[in-house]
Amino acid sequence: MSANVKSIVERAIYTSVQDEEFQKVISGLYLQRGLDELNLVLDEWRTLIPWSQTITFNNVDDLENSTFVSVETVNFILNTTSYPLQRVTLTQFKEQQNIVGLIGIPAIYYFDELMQSIVVYPAPANPQYQFTVWGKIQQATLGLYDAIPANMPPFMKSAVIYEMASRICQKYGTPWAPEKEMQRQSLIKSLKNKKGINLSARRNLAFGLPNSSDIAPFPWFYYVSGGK
Repeated sequence: MSANVKSIVERAIYTSVQDEEFQKVISGLYLQRGLDELNLVLDEWRTLIPWSQTITFNNVDDLENSTFVSVETVNFILNTTSYPLQRVTLTQFKEQQNIVGLIGIPAIYYFDELMQSIVVYPAPANPQYQFTVWGKIQQATLGLYDAIPANMPPFMKSAVIYEMASRICQKYGTPWAPEKEMQRQSLIKSLKNKKGINLSARRNLAFGLPNSSDIAPFPWFYYVSGGK
């Protein structure tokens, strides 16, 4: 089971304004201040800390009416089989959307980064078919018990913790030790210079790979029959 946001908030508080050994209980005020700082840091560091996770939608309307900060992959679930949709540009989407109102198996999607929305084509035969998205959904704030992405490296968590701790110390006028500042700067440098770390889901071609046994073939007959 992955850790939750509270674990990061508590570690930042123990690193800044409270001694973990002698002050084991963290007040609600400190927790809230830490949570506020975490949300600010993640918003400012959105290109450094992906915070992607799998989000499941049980209705295509819910998918297309949701707002995303980033999107890596979109999959369509049919009879317990997951079919990856191909991501296309707006021009490609308009070129392939040649039949208005086509119903069948979704094959492509366009992610509008300005509007932060997803649109798929064709529309599913049943609007309540399931979709999964690997990405970061927009939300006002994270809660204390929201999950931390399981694939987030420890050094990223540490960078967030030290950045939060530094900001909390500033707000409360608490001394910030030089060695902690050196550690904060080192972790931020590691974030900016990260290489070879892939937090994205594995990308597949939309219709499967030749001679590949681990990717389901695209159901062409179901598709051309309009989902019948």
